[in-house]
Amino acid sequence: MTNNITNIDALISKRHRCTKAESPILFFHSWNASGKIEYQGYIYYLKKDGTGMAQLFEWWMGYKGDTMAFTKAFLERCTFYDTDIEMNAAYAKAKREGRAG
Repeated sequence: MTNNITNIDALISKRHRCTKAESPILFFHSWNASGKIEYQGYIYYLKKDGTGMAQLFEWWMGYKGDTMAFTKAFLERCTFYDTDIEMNAAYAKAKREGRAG
């Protein structure tokens, strides 16, 4: 799991690259102000300045949904995972704890 990276600049430096939408760089959950999961998806385009694009997943069935542009400020609200399996396990734990929809 990559969520132990607390320095966003280090994450960007290590993982910046551009791929096709089908090629995840990192999976993530973003968190809202009340500590609940806001978005889930994967980053497929990450520029050196911390901006990029993400593929989001729908909540009910887990299918690919919308894509979204993000900024470095968005990354600071995220927990990152190397695989979708790690992301799904973290979601299940957050749901048990009442921190997911």
